[in-house]
This record gives sequence, C-alpha cells and structure tokens, in this order.
Amino acid sequence: MYTQCPHCEAIFRVSMKEITAAHGRLRCGECNNTFDAMDSLSSTLPDGLDGTMTAETNIQKHPVLSRTRNAPNSSTNTTYSATPTQDRARKYMLWAGIGLLTLLLLQTLYTSRNWLVQQPLTSSMTRSVCKTLGCSIALKRDPTKIEIASRNVYAHPNKPGALIVTATMRNNANYKQPLPLVEVSFLDANSDVITLRRFRPEEYTPKNRINKELFEEGETITFKIQIQDPGKEAVTFQFNFL
Repeated sequence: MYTQCPHCEAIFRVSMKEITAAHGRLRCGECNNTFDAMDSLSSTLPDGLDGTMTAETNIQKHPVLSRTRNAPNSSTNTTYSATPTQDRARKYMLWAGIGLLTLLLLQTLYTSRNWLVQQPLTSSMTRSVCKTLGCSIALKRDPTKIEIASRNVYAHPNKPGALIVTATMRNNANYKQPLPLVEVSFLDANSDVITLRRFRPEEYTPKNRINKELFEEGETITFKIQIQDPGKEAVTFQFNFL
C-alpha cells in the first residue's frame, strides 16, 4: 500500500499493520509533519512516478515512520510523584497498622499468658512482660506430683512440749509449679486427726533460698519445721500438700 504526504508530496510504502498500529496517523520523514495516511492510501503509485525504483528510493530515504500517539496496549513510562498530603496519609496508615499489630500481640500474650509461661521458649519473656504490665500468671500445679522422700519427727532439744519435723520432698512433675502449702497432721490409734498445722512456703523453705515461690522440675527440698507436741494420744503423723 502507498500513501502520500500532503505537505511535501513525499511517497511512502506502508502496510496496513503499521497504519492500524499508528491509528492512521503518520509522521513524514521529509517535512516532519503529521498527516492522516488514510486520506491518500492507495494500492498503486501516483501517476508520473517510475514505479518500483521511485518507491524503493523513498523507502530507503525514509525507512522509519513515527507514530503520533501510543497504541492502546503499548507500555509507557510514567513518573508519579506523591503530594505531601498523600505522604502524610501513608505515614499515618503505617503507624496505625503498627499500633494495631502491637495491640493484637499484647492481647494474645495476655489471654495466653498461662500457657506461654509453661513453654520453655516463651516462659522468660512472658514473665518479664507480665511483670512490666502488672498482669498475674496462674501457673499449672499438681500437688499429687510432689513426693515425700524421707521424713522424721523428734522432740525439740531446747523447748519442752515442742517437736521438730524434718522432711525431704521432690517435684516429680515435668514442669515448674508453685511451692505447696505443707500440712502436717497427727493421728491417734483410730487414724483420727488430733491436731494439724499448715505451713506456707516462706515458713518451711531454707532461709538462703532465693525463690520462695516456684518448685523447679525434679528439684528436691529438705525442710525442718517446729510444731507443738500433740501428746501421747498421737501415734503417727502424715504430710499433705495443698
């Protein structure tokens, strides 16, 4: 197909594919003007031109046809610059997202703190955060996992009417648990309780023990407590952990 520039009369050989891609608008390589190729589109050369040689010469002289507009599907490089208001909006959204995420993590930590404190990887962190925030932790406990390894009772050497009870207890649970209340009771021949007393951890743990709240996994504690002599009716004694 051939088309002719109306400004300088230059002749070009083109294909319908090129014309379609350029939406019919071409730029003349001779005069640099833009024109509508469809107005002068023809399948033969205009009169007065010597056929193939003239067309070939024009094609070699003007091998490139420029498009005046982009095809619908063609890609263009567009530089976009955000306004100060848009930048501030993005920053506010970013900080709001960070705040919501932090709040969600703290809420999850608070609601799951009793489970997290039992896990080796999160136990220390959970204790530190709860200590900072002032939240309480309910530790898992099972007094039935505490075993008396040895025990003994004898008269106090310096206080008449008083007894000294010694015992060694062990935490057989596979986790830390709170130190229990130690209940010492004396029984008569009919296994009826004559007297009993309960001791808090700070009363029976050794004075040099730093942690008076937790019973470590597999830990053994030996303690000595003083109790009033229940009299001759008492024939045996027993321990209970509460």
